[in-house]
Amino acid sequence: MIALRSHQALTKHKRFGQLIDSPVFKPLAPVGESHTTRSRFSRRLSRVGAVAMEKPEIVNWFPGKDVTTLYPSLKGKCVLISGGGGEGSLGLAASLQLAKLGARVYVTDYEKEISDSAVAKIREEVEGADVISTPKLDLNSMAVIREFVDWFKTKEERLDILINNTGTGYVDNEPFDTVDGIPGTSQVNFLGHYVLTRLLEDRFGSGCRIITVASVFHRKGTAVPPEILLRQWEGASYPNCKLALVMFMKLLQEKWMDKGVICMALDPGAVYTRIWDSSRITNSFPVNDIFRFFFQPPEDGIGVYLHAAASEDVAPGGYYTRGLFSTFLLTKPQGILLNIGFTIASFVDWRLRWALRGAFLADTRRVSIAPEALKHEVAQEIWDECADIAKLPK
Repeated sequence: MIALRSHQALTKHKRFGQLIDSPVFKPLAPVGESHTTRSRFSRRLSRVGAVAMEKPEIVNWFPGKDVTTLYPSLKGKCVLISGGGGEGSLGLAASLQLAKLGARVYVTDYEKEISDSAVAKIREEVEGADVISTPKLDLNSMAVIREFVDWFKTKEERLDILINNTGTGYVDNEPFDTVDGIPGTSQVNFLGHYVLTRLLEDRFGSGCRIITVASVFHRKGTAVPPEILLRQWEGASYPNCKLALVMFMKLLQEKWMDKGVICMALDPGAVYTRIWDSSRITNSFPVNDIFRFFFQPPEDGIGVYLHAAASEDVAPGGYYTRGLFSTFLLTKPQGILLNIGFTIASFVDWRLRWALRGAFLADTRRVSIAPEALKHEVAQEIWDECADIAKLPK
Protein backbone atom coordinates (compact mmCIF):
# COMPACT_ATOMS: atom_id res chain seq x y z
CA MET A 1 0.00 0.00 0.00
CA ILE A 2 1.13 3.48 -0.68
CA ALA A 3 -0.20 5.94 1.82
CA LEU A 4 0.30 9.61 2.40
CA ARG A 5 -0.80 12.57 4.47
CA SER A 6 -4.29 13.78 5.12
CA HIS A 7 -6.25 16.30 3.09
CA GLN A 8 -6.22 18.92 5.82
CA ALA A 9 -2.46 19.04 6.08
CA LEU A 10 -2.09 20.17 2.50
CA THR A 11 -3.59 23.62 2.74
CA LYS A 12 -0.15 25.09 3.23
CA HIS A 13 0.72 24.28 -0.38
CA LYS A 14 -1.49 27.03 -1.69
CA ARG A 15 -0.78 27.30 -5.38
CA PHE A 16 -0.86 23.61 -6.20
CA GLY A 17 -3.36 23.03 -3.40
CA GLN A 18 -5.84 25.47 -4.93
CA LEU A 19 -5.59 23.61 -8.21
CA ILE A 20 -6.26 20.18 -6.81
CA ASP A 21 -8.92 21.51 -4.44
CA SER A 22 -10.90 22.85 -7.38
CA PRO A 23 -14.14 21.04 -8.33
CA VAL A 24 -12.48 19.71 -11.47
CA PHE A 25 -10.12 17.54 -9.45
CA LYS A 26 -12.23 16.60 -6.46
CA PRO A 27 -13.59 13.03 -6.20
CA LEU A 28 -16.92 12.57 -7.91
CA ALA A 29 -20.08 12.97 -5.95
CA PRO A 30 -21.62 9.72 -4.70
CA VAL A 31 -23.27 7.59 -7.42
CA GLY A 32 -25.86 5.93 -5.60
CA GLU A 33 3.22 -19.02 -8.96
CA SER A 34 4.05 -19.16 -9.84
CA HIS A 35 6.92 -21.18 -8.66
CA THR A 36 9.22 -23.29 -10.79
CA THR A 37 9.48 -25.83 -7.99
CA ARG A 38 6.07 -26.80 -6.66
CA SER A 39 6.71 -27.48 -2.99
CA ARG A 40 4.49 -29.59 -0.80
CA PHE A 41 3.28 -26.33 0.75
CA SER A 42 2.29 -24.72 -2.55
CA ARG A 43 0.62 -27.92 -3.79
CA ARG A 44 -1.45 -28.20 -0.65
CA LEU A 45 -2.51 -24.57 -0.68
CA SER A 46 -3.42 -24.73 -4.35
CA ARG A 47 -6.09 -27.25 -3.39
CA VAL A 48 -7.81 -24.63 -1.22
CA GLY A 49 -7.56 -21.95 -3.86
CA ALA A 50 -4.43 -20.15 -2.68
CA VAL A 51 -2.57 -20.46 -5.96
CA ALA A 52 -4.93 -21.99 -8.50
CA MET A 53 -7.33 -19.44 -9.96
CA GLU A 54 -9.96 -21.07 -12.12
CA LYS A 55 -12.08 -17.93 -12.29
CA PRO A 56 -11.78 -14.38 -10.98
CA GLU A 57 -13.92 -13.36 -8.04
CA ILE A 58 -15.37 -9.95 -8.79
CA VAL A 59 -17.23 -7.26 -6.88
CA ASN A 60 -17.61 -3.57 -7.65
CA TRP A 61 -17.16 -0.75 -5.17
CA PHE A 62 -17.02 3.00 -5.61
CA PRO A 63 -17.39 5.81 -3.04
CA GLY A 64 -21.02 6.69 -2.54
CA LYS A 65 -22.45 3.29 -3.37
CA ASP A 66 -24.76 1.72 -0.82
CA VAL A 67 -22.73 -1.10 0.69
CA THR A 68 -25.88 -2.90 1.79
CA THR A 69 -26.83 -3.46 -1.87
CA LEU A 70 -23.49 -5.13 -2.62
CA TYR A 71 -22.96 -7.48 0.31
CA PRO A 72 -25.03 -9.63 2.64
CA SER A 73 -25.81 -8.37 6.12
CA LEU A 74 -23.20 -8.89 8.84
CA LYS A 75 -25.79 -8.56 11.59
CA GLY A 76 -24.64 -10.55 14.61
CA LYS A 77 -21.06 -10.79 13.35
CA CYS A 78 -18.21 -9.55 15.53
CA VAL A 79 -15.44 -7.58 13.80
CA LEU A 80 -12.14 -6.43 15.26
CA ILE A 81 -9.99 -4.09 13.18
CA SER A 82 -6.60 -2.86 14.31
CA GLY A 83 -5.73 0.72 13.45
CA GLY A 84 -9.40 1.39 12.86
CA GLY A 85 -9.75 4.88 14.25
CA GLY A 86 -7.36 7.32 12.61
CA GLU A 87 -8.83 10.33 10.83
CA GLY A 88 -8.62 9.82 7.07
CA SER A 89 -7.55 6.20 7.48
CA LEU A 90 -8.51 3.00 5.71
CA GLY A 91 -9.39 1.53 9.09
CA LEU A 92 -11.96 4.20 9.90
CA ALA A 93 -13.49 4.08 6.42
CA ALA A 94 -13.77 0.28 6.63
CA SER A 95 -15.21 0.38 10.15
CA LEU A 96 -17.94 2.75 9.01
CA GLN A 97 -19.02 0.57 6.07
CA LEU A 98 -18.92 -2.62 8.12
CA ALA A 99 -21.12 -0.91 10.70
CA LYS A 100 -23.57 -0.09 7.90
CA LEU A 101 -23.69 -3.82 7.16
CA GLY A 102 -24.82 -4.38 10.73
CA ALA A 103 -21.61 -5.83 12.18
CA ARG A 104 -20.58 -5.24 15.77
CA VAL A 105 -17.29 -3.44 15.20
CA TYR A 106 -14.53 -3.06 17.78
CA VAL A 107 -12.55 0.01 16.73
CA THR A 108 -8.97 -0.01 17.98
CA ASP A 109 -6.01 2.32 17.74
CA TYR A 110 -2.75 3.03 19.53
CA GLU A 111 -4.51 5.64 21.72
CA LYS A 112 -7.99 5.23 23.18
CA GLU A 113 -8.84 8.86 22.39
CA ILE A 114 -8.49 8.08 18.69
CA SER A 115 -10.87 5.13 18.98
CA ASP A 116 -13.36 7.23 20.97
CA SER A 117 -13.38 9.92 18.29
CA ALA A 118 -13.83 7.35 15.51
CA VAL A 119 -16.75 5.68 17.26
CA ALA A 120 -18.45 9.04 17.74
CA LYS A 121 -18.10 9.83 14.02
CA ILE A 122 -19.47 6.45 12.97
CA ARG A 123 -22.47 6.81 15.28
CA GLU A 124 -23.18 10.24 13.81
CA GLU A 125 -23.33 8.79 10.30
CA VAL A 126 -24.82 5.35 10.94
CA GLU A 127 -27.98 5.33 13.02
CA GLY A 128 -27.95 2.53 15.55
CA ALA A 129 -24.36 1.55 14.72
CA ASP A 130 -23.03 -1.19 16.98
CA VAL A 131 -19.50 0.13 17.39
CA ILE A 132 -17.30 -0.16 20.46
CA SER A 133 -14.27 1.90 21.40
CA THR A 134 -11.57 -0.27 22.94
CA PRO A 135 -8.59 0.20 25.21
CA LYS A 136 -5.49 1.13 23.26
CA LEU A 137 -3.94 -1.49 21.01
CA ASP A 138 -0.34 -0.46 20.44
CA LEU A 139 1.55 -3.06 18.42
CA ASN A 140 4.82 -1.54 19.60
CA SER A 141 4.39 -3.46 22.85
CA MET A 142 3.59 -7.15 23.28
CA ALA A 143 2.52 -6.45 26.87
CA VAL A 144 -0.09 -3.98 25.62
CA ILE A 145 -1.28 -6.51 23.02
CA ARG A 146 -1.74 -9.11 25.75
CA GLU A 147 -3.64 -6.66 27.95
CA PHE A 148 -5.90 -5.80 25.04
CA VAL A 149 -6.61 -9.47 24.24
CA ASP A 150 -7.39 -10.17 27.89
CA TRP A 151 -9.91 -7.31 27.82
CA PHE A 152 -11.44 -8.42 24.52
CA LYS A 153 -11.95 -11.97 25.76
CA THR A 154 -14.11 -10.64 28.59
CA LYS A 155 -16.41 -9.18 25.95
CA GLU A 156 -16.64 -11.81 23.22
CA GLU A 157 -16.68 -15.60 22.97
CA ARG A 158 -16.24 -15.58 19.19
CA LEU A 159 -14.49 -13.30 16.73
CA ASP A 160 -15.98 -13.63 13.25
CA ILE A 161 -13.68 -11.23 11.40
CA LEU A 162 -10.22 -10.01 12.37
CA ILE A 163 -8.65 -7.36 10.13
CA ASN A 164 -4.93 -6.90 10.78
CA ASN A 165 -4.79 -3.38 9.41
CA THR A 166 -2.23 -1.43 11.44
CA GLY A 167 0.93 -0.38 9.63
CA THR A 168 3.69 2.19 9.70
CA GLY A 169 5.67 3.83 6.91
CA TYR A 170 9.35 3.36 6.39
CA VAL A 171 10.61 6.06 4.03
CA ASP A 172 13.61 7.84 5.61
CA ASN A 173 12.53 6.84 9.14
CA GLU A 174 15.23 6.87 11.75
CA PRO A 175 15.95 3.36 13.06
CA PHE A 176 14.22 2.61 16.35
CA ASP A 177 13.55 -0.44 18.49
CA THR A 178 10.36 -1.14 20.42
CA VAL A 179 10.22 -1.82 24.14
CA ASP A 180 10.56 -5.50 23.21
CA GLY A 181 13.88 -4.89 21.47
CA ILE A 182 12.50 -5.48 17.95
CA PRO A 183 12.99 -3.07 15.01
CA GLY A 184 9.94 -0.83 15.03
CA THR A 185 8.90 -1.43 11.43
CA SER A 186 9.12 -5.18 11.92
CA GLN A 187 7.04 -5.24 15.08
CA VAL A 188 4.30 -2.84 13.94
CA ASN A 189 4.05 -4.16 10.39
CA PHE A 190 4.45 -7.86 11.14
CA LEU A 191 5.24 -9.28 14.58
CA GLY A 192 2.42 -7.41 16.34
CA HIS A 193 -0.13 -8.92 13.95
CA TYR A 194 1.33 -12.37 14.49
CA VAL A 195 1.06 -12.01 18.28
CA LEU A 196 -2.46 -10.55 18.20
CA THR A 197 -3.74 -13.29 15.89
CA ARG A 198 -2.13 -16.12 17.84
CA LEU A 199 -3.43 -14.83 21.19
CA LEU A 200 -6.97 -14.73 19.78
CA GLU A 201 -6.80 -18.30 18.49
CA ASP A 202 -9.44 -19.65 20.85
CA ARG A 203 -11.96 -17.08 19.59
CA PHE A 204 -11.88 -18.35 16.00
CA GLY A 205 -14.18 -21.09 14.78
CA SER A 206 -15.53 -22.43 11.52
CA GLY A 207 -16.33 -19.67 9.06
CA CYS A 208 -14.32 -17.01 10.84
CA ARG A 209 -12.12 -14.80 8.68
CA ILE A 210 -8.62 -13.51 9.36
CA ILE A 211 -7.75 -10.71 6.96
CA THR A 212 -4.21 -9.39 6.71
CA VAL A 213 -3.54 -6.08 4.98
CA ALA A 214 -0.46 -6.63 2.86
CA SER A 215 0.78 -4.54 -0.06
CA VAL A 216 1.93 -4.63 -3.65
CA PHE A 217 5.32 -3.98 -2.03
CA HIS A 218 5.42 -7.62 -0.93
CA ARG A 219 6.41 -8.33 -4.54
CA LYS A 220 9.59 -6.33 -3.96
CA GLY A 221 10.45 -8.07 -0.68
CA THR A 222 12.92 -10.84 0.07
CA ALA A 223 12.13 -13.86 2.24
CA VAL A 224 14.91 -13.19 4.73
CA PRO A 225 15.45 -15.46 7.75
CA PRO A 226 14.03 -14.36 11.11
CA GLU A 227 17.37 -13.26 12.53
CA ILE A 228 17.41 -10.58 9.83
CA LEU A 229 13.69 -9.73 9.66
CA LEU A 230 13.24 -9.50 13.42
CA ARG A 231 16.65 -8.32 14.59
CA GLN A 232 18.13 -5.99 11.96
CA TRP A 233 16.70 -2.64 10.90
CA GLU A 234 17.83 -3.12 7.30
CA GLY A 235 16.11 -6.50 7.14
CA ALA A 236 12.89 -5.07 8.59
CA SER A 237 12.09 -3.05 5.48
CA TYR A 238 8.48 -2.38 4.53
CA PRO A 239 8.58 -4.79 1.53
CA ASN A 240 10.13 -7.56 3.66
CA CYS A 241 7.53 -7.09 6.40
CA LYS A 242 4.63 -7.13 3.96
CA LEU A 243 6.07 -10.25 2.33
CA ALA A 244 6.35 -11.84 5.79
CA LEU A 245 2.66 -11.04 6.37
CA VAL A 246 1.67 -12.88 3.19
CA MET A 247 3.85 -15.85 4.20
CA PHE A 248 2.26 -15.79 7.67
CA MET A 249 -1.22 -15.79 6.15
CA LYS A 250 -0.40 -18.79 3.97
CA LEU A 251 1.10 -20.76 6.82
CA LEU A 252 -1.75 -19.81 9.15
CA GLN A 253 -4.24 -21.14 6.61
CA GLU A 254 -2.32 -24.40 6.46
CA LYS A 255 -2.11 -24.79 10.25
CA TRP A 256 -5.69 -23.75 11.00
CA MET A 257 -7.33 -25.41 8.02
CA ASP A 258 -9.04 -27.97 10.25
CA LYS A 259 -10.68 -25.15 12.23
CA GLY A 260 -12.56 -24.04 9.14
CA VAL A 261 -11.02 -20.58 9.40
CA ILE A 262 -10.57 -18.59 6.19
CA CYS A 263 -7.29 -16.64 6.05
CA MET A 264 -6.75 -13.99 3.39
CA ALA A 265 -4.38 -11.18 2.50
CA LEU A 266 -5.23 -8.07 0.57
CA ASP A 267 -3.65 -5.11 -1.18
CA PRO A 268 -5.79 -1.95 -1.35
CA GLY A 269 -3.55 -0.36 -3.97
CA ALA A 270 -2.22 3.21 -3.95
CA VAL A 271 -4.15 4.95 -1.17
CA TYR A 272 -3.72 8.46 0.19
CA THR A 273 -3.74 8.28 4.00
CA ARG A 274 -1.48 9.53 6.78
CA ILE A 275 0.69 6.47 7.32
CA TRP A 276 3.80 8.27 6.11
CA ASP A 277 3.25 11.57 7.90
CA SER A 278 6.67 11.43 9.47
CA SER A 279 8.57 11.16 6.19
CA ARG A 280 10.42 14.26 5.01
CA ILE A 281 10.04 13.02 1.44
CA THR A 282 6.33 12.28 1.35
CA ASN A 283 5.52 15.25 3.57
CA SER A 284 7.05 17.75 1.18
CA PHE A 285 5.80 19.90 -1.66
CA PRO A 286 5.05 18.90 -4.36
CA VAL A 287 5.35 15.18 -3.58
CA ASN A 288 2.37 14.76 -1.29
CA ASP A 289 0.25 17.11 -3.42
CA ILE A 290 0.91 14.91 -6.44
CA PHE A 291 0.20 11.73 -4.49
CA ARG A 292 -2.94 13.22 -3.02
CA PHE A 293 -4.22 13.99 -6.51
CA PHE A 294 -3.43 10.62 -8.09
CA PHE A 295 -3.95 8.15 -5.24
CA GLN A 296 -7.36 6.89 -4.25
CA PRO A 297 -8.99 8.17 -1.06
CA PRO A 298 -9.57 5.70 1.77
CA GLU A 299 -13.28 5.62 0.93
CA ASP A 300 -12.36 3.98 -2.36
CA GLY A 301 -9.41 1.93 -1.10
CA ILE A 302 -11.62 -0.07 1.25
CA GLY A 303 -13.29 -1.87 -1.65
CA VAL A 304 -11.01 -4.86 -1.21
CA TYR A 305 -11.53 -4.80 2.60
CA LEU A 306 -15.28 -5.08 2.12
CA HIS A 307 -14.91 -7.94 -0.32
CA ALA A 308 -12.65 -9.91 2.01
CA ALA A 309 -14.87 -9.28 5.03
CA ALA A 310 -18.34 -9.68 3.56
CA SER A 311 -18.33 -11.36 0.15
CA GLU A 312 -19.53 -14.93 -0.09
CA ASP A 313 -17.10 -15.46 -2.96
CA VAL A 314 -13.74 -15.76 -1.20
CA ALA A 315 -11.16 -18.54 -1.09
CA PRO A 316 -9.08 -19.79 1.85
CA GLY A 317 -5.53 -18.56 1.45
CA GLY A 318 -6.56 -16.05 -1.22
CA TYR A 319 -4.76 -12.81 -2.00
CA TYR A 320 -7.05 -10.01 -3.15
CA THR A 321 -6.61 -6.68 -4.85
CA ARG A 322 -8.45 -4.53 -7.39
CA GLY A 323 -8.21 -2.31 -10.42
CA LEU A 324 -4.88 -2.10 -12.20
CA PHE A 325 -3.22 -3.74 -9.22
CA SER A 326 -4.96 -6.99 -10.18
CA THR A 327 -3.69 -6.98 -13.77
CA PHE A 328 -0.63 -8.40 -15.51
CA LEU A 329 1.14 -5.09 -14.84
CA LEU A 330 1.87 -6.30 -11.32
CA THR A 331 1.00 -9.98 -11.01
CA LYS A 332 3.59 -11.28 -13.50
CA PRO A 333 6.62 -8.97 -13.93
CA GLN A 334 9.74 -8.86 -11.79
CA GLY A 335 12.66 -6.46 -11.58
CA ILE A 336 12.46 -3.28 -13.63
CA LEU A 337 9.23 -4.37 -15.33
CA LEU A 338 7.60 -4.62 -11.90
CA ASN A 339 8.73 -1.07 -11.11
CA ILE A 340 7.24 0.18 -14.37
CA GLY A 341 3.95 -1.61 -13.74
CA PHE A 342 3.87 -0.30 -10.18
CA THR A 343 4.31 3.28 -11.36
CA ILE A 344 1.63 2.99 -14.04
CA ALA A 345 -0.87 1.40 -11.66
CA SER A 346 -0.23 3.91 -8.89
CA PHE A 347 -0.79 6.99 -11.03
CA VAL A 348 -3.52 5.75 -13.38
CA ASP A 349 -5.69 3.36 -11.35
CA TRP A 350 -7.74 5.81 -9.26
CA ARG A 351 -7.95 8.62 -11.80
CA LEU A 352 -9.28 6.28 -14.49
CA ARG A 353 -11.77 4.70 -12.09
CA TRP A 354 -12.82 8.19 -10.95
CA ALA A 355 -13.31 9.43 -14.51
CA LEU A 356 -15.54 6.47 -15.34
CA ARG A 357 -17.53 6.64 -12.08
CA GLY A 358 -16.44 3.16 -11.07
CA ALA A 359 -17.66 1.51 -14.27
CA PHE A 360 -14.14 0.22 -14.87
CA LEU A 361 -11.31 -0.94 -12.54
CA ALA A 362 -13.68 -1.10 -9.56
CA ASP A 363 -13.68 -4.89 -9.23
CA THR A 364 -11.87 -6.98 -6.64
CA ARG A 365 -10.03 -10.11 -7.80
CA ARG A 366 -8.03 -12.96 -6.35
CA VAL A 367 -4.55 -12.94 -7.85
CA SER A 368 -1.30 -14.82 -7.47
CA ILE A 369 1.27 -13.86 -4.86
CA ALA A 370 4.98 -13.27 -5.30
CA PRO A 371 7.03 -16.49 -5.67
CA GLU A 372 9.08 -15.43 -2.63
CA ALA A 373 5.96 -15.85 -0.47
CA LEU A 374 5.90 -19.58 -1.24
CA LYS A 375 9.13 -20.33 0.61
CA HIS A 376 7.63 -22.61 3.20
CA GLU A 377 10.80 -23.36 5.17
CA VAL A 378 11.55 -19.68 5.71
CA ALA A 379 7.91 -19.07 6.67
CA GLN A 380 8.14 -21.81 9.29
CA GLU A 381 11.42 -20.44 10.64
CA ILE A 382 9.85 -16.99 11.04
CA TRP A 383 6.77 -18.53 12.70
CA ASP A 384 8.91 -20.41 15.21
CA GLU A 385 11.07 -17.39 16.05
CA CYS A 386 8.01 -15.21 16.55
CA ALA A 387 6.56 -17.85 18.85
CA ASP A 388 9.76 -17.88 20.89
CA ILE A 389 9.85 -14.09 21.15
CA ALA A 390 6.19 -13.91 22.19
CA LYS A 391 6.43 -17.02 24.42
CA LEU A 392 3.73 -18.80 22.46
CA PRO A 393 3.58 -22.48 21.48
CA LYS A 394 4.95 -23.25 18.03
